[in-house]
Amino acid sequence: MRSALAFPLATLALVALGCGSADATTGSPATTDAGSSPAVDAGTAPTTSDAATPTTDAGNATGTTATLTGKVKRVGTTSPSAGGKGPIYVAVFDSDPVTNRQNARSVGNVLINDADMTSATAAVDYTITNLPPRSQQYFVIAFLDDNKTATTATPAPDRGDLVSMDGFSAPKVTLATATTVTLDLNLTMALPF
Repeated sequence: MRSALAFPLATLALVALGCGSADATTGSPATTDAGSSPAVDAGTAPTTSDAATPTTDAGNATGTTATLTGKVKRVGTTSPSAGGKGPIYVAVFDSDPVTNRQNARSVGNVLINDADMTSATAAVDYTITNLPPRSQQYFVIAFLDDNKTATTATPAPDRGDLVSMDGFSAPKVTLATATTVTLDLNLTMALPF
């Protein structure tokens, strides 16, 4: 089953050369571990959150899943083409959705409604919970849909949307244990087509 956030990004690889990179740092283990959240179904729409109150991780009762948290930021001279206000989609994939679009599967995602990325230094928080730990790297993509053309059922960036890229690839992160890891995602390019 194709993920709701398995947006068609293969064409991004053609224009990603020279784009910036994501800033990844390993976070320390979560200090609390109470409650649980339902697992993300790769066939459903992304989890939503309000930019003013981003999704937060309360952990899970068994402590067997990882959490990815961080900020989605505007960086450099990349400017939004439709005003800079709108939803931000963030998804974690088991393989690179840019270079391996046919096989990449979403393992977690979040939708941040009403993000304001008008400032050149704008940033919003995101959190994705219930990610299965593994030794291989995951790939993470974020995009700002300020022209509001993406659908929540099958979100995809289009011309002018700001996208997080790391050269020819989606930014990478390792979630090897059931802990919280921080990965800031930089919106490094405006999709040219």
